[in-house]
Amino acid sequence: MPITISNICFAANPNPVLLNNPEGLQNVIARLIIEDIQKVVDDYYSEFLFSPPQIEVYESKSATKITDINFDTENNIYVITLEVKPYVGAHNTIGHDRIIFEIDGAGNVKFQKFQHLKSFDFPPWLTDNIRKV
Repeated sequence: MPITISNICFAANPNPVLLNNPEGLQNVIARLIIEDIQKVVDDYYSEFLFSPPQIEVYESKSATKITDINFDTENNIYVITLEVKPYVGAHNTIGHDRIIFEIDGAGNVKFQKFQHLKSFDFPPWLTDNIRKV
């Protein structure tokens, strides 16, 4: 589904904080593609878990961070690299992953690459969720 942002009015705030806050803008981008991110995480971890881990995007100390944004002028696409730390239960981090997406001029999001960077110990009280080790 294409991402569209329209009807943004800064009349009440002629100097919006968000425009001067790269981290805030990155969080907006991550929130717009959160369903795409969650699907990639679900697909990877479904091999190991009965229930998929969660991801989050908050304004501060988010476990989902955009680490790189490049614009491919030849193909008119943005290449977005994110790092996520999926968790189970009450924010028990179980992995650290890198995901790359492309977003075209129409706002279509296309998954490109997944890389599992690190695994963390699974909380013993949640081991009934483990499909295989």
